[in-house]
Amino acid sequence: MLVVLFVVFGGTLVGTGATVVLTTGAVAPRVAAVVAFAVYLCFTVGVSGASYRYAVRRYRTYTLE
Repeated sequence: MLVVLFVVFGGTLVGTGATVVLTTGAVAPRVAAVVAFAVYLCFTVGVSGASYRYAVRRYRTYTLE
């Protein structure tokens, strides 16, 4: 549950930050969009990878004991 909250709040913060930066013109839109997309991918890939490693580790403890 904490992982889900982390991903949801993280994605919300990234989206909100990207919206503010893009609408105020603080940074070039292309740079802001690339950075926001990279952070989004880090959240997505990081959680998927961590979940996979956790599942494999749990499976191995059950099958090897």
